[in-house]
Amino acid sequence: MTKTQTKNSLKAKQEIAKVGMTASLGILTISAFMLKSKAAKKLHVTAGVALIGFSYWHYKLNQPQKISFQTSN
Repeated sequence: MTKTQTKNSLKAKQEIAKVGMTASLGILTISAFMLKSKAAKKLHVTAGVALIGFSYWHYKLNQPQKISFQTSN
């Protein structure tokens, strides 16, 4: 994989993570107004977990890549 392909792949993953965070935050917000039903409570919790997951993934994607040097013996 070339450097350009890797960069494009990273950008695509970052964009997917952002869209996922936005969608799950929207669902979390909307479902907060309907917490009287059991289904809405489950949706609310699921959206919260998804938001945490997407946020963590986005965080990990934006960390600098560690370069590992392997020595041969």
